[in-house]
Amino acid sequence: MRTPMGLSRLVFAVVLAMAFSLAVGSSAFAEDAANNWFNAAGPLSPGTTQAGGIETVGDTDWYYFYTSGEGEVKLGMNKTSGDSSDFNLYRWDGGKLVYVAYGSTYSSEPTAKRVGAGLYYVKVAGYSPDHVGGYDLTLSGGFVSGACPAGVQADPAPVGVGEDDKADWWSGVHLSQPTRPYVSGIETVGDTDWYYFYTSGEGEVKLGMNATSGDSSDFNLYRWDGGKLVYVAYGSTYSSEPTAKRVGAGLYYVKVAGYSPDHVGGYDLTVVGDRVTTTVVTPTITKHSPAGNKTYARKKGVTNYTLSSSVNGPSGGLPGVTVYLQSRTSTKRAWQNSYPRVTNARGEASVVFKSKKKSTTYYRWAVYSQGSINAAVTGSQKIVVK
Repeated sequence: MRTPMGLSRLVFAVVLAMAFSLAVGSSAFAEDAANNWFNAAGPLSPGTTQAGGIETVGDTDWYYFYTSGEGEVKLGMNKTSGDSSDFNLYRWDGGKLVYVAYGSTYSSEPTAKRVGAGLYYVKVAGYSPDHVGGYDLTLSGGFVSGACPAGVQADPAPVGVGEDDKADWWSGVHLSQPTRPYVSGIETVGDTDWYYFYTSGEGEVKLGMNATSGDSSDFNLYRWDGGKLVYVAYGSTYSSEPTAKRVGAGLYYVKVAGYSPDHVGGYDLTVVGDRVTTTVVTPTITKHSPAGNKTYARKKGVTNYTLSSSVNGPSGGLPGVTVYLQSRTSTKRAWQNSYPRVTNARGEASVVFKSKKKSTTYYRWAVYSQGSINAAVTGSQKIVVK
């Protein structure tokens, strides 16, 4: 991804997991919330039919399989309800997902690809309303294994996963200057850019996009609503007019993604609206249990306890905020940034302690000014370990 004009590199995407059951027409399918993150994908077994479904635009299912050697794999997909579905095949390679192939229900033949030994992921996603509905997915290949073969990397931890890192999608670029074009680009299939902006009240926003190189680009607009992204609108460079949508006050995210080779190239993005604000958010930090002073007794020479908090803005929990659990003692009275944490999708952070010694320590949670977030701090609490 090219990022001129000082924009930071963002190669992340997100799909928020939901557990649901949806009926479409006379057909019904059950959604498995456990497969909505790639690192929690369901195994795809050769010779069997995997039934799944896309509930809404933005929903995503992940599956994985292993191969023990070089050869051809075939992935077939049939639509059981709704208009269409498609998938991308990725290879897990040294800490990142590498695009391998594409397939869809529009093809009457399975997608065939010659691959080497390793770990592979299949992503089924709802990029448009046409994708909502049920599907069947099949896998075949003489050397495909449902279990990890000897010599092949096992299911990895979610570190450096590129496009779909569930921890970092919210590290977007703040669209803090309405009417200014933000210039960037999609480098490869699977590359994704995220932007965000705030609105101070109800009104119309207009998002315009132009392709500066390559064939086309498109985007989805989401509203951040109490810990999840809610789809609002779609737009692309195919339209000569900006995408206009009436929205309420809150935090909004714009996702630009490379779903196909046509999307690779540069673009500029503009947001306009009387209610779009450049004002930064002043968060509130809430301490959770224990919120006040607490004494812990060691058992067999040790005690375990957890201190937790949440960082909240006008629309609920703020994800991706660096928050510090600061500490001091009666002898070292200056506050130390002892335990940095990054808030999760619900704006929460926690520190787990395993204490073997007697101690009296004072703690407080603090956020420093970062991007569009102002500084904030809580009152202190005293933790005694006997």
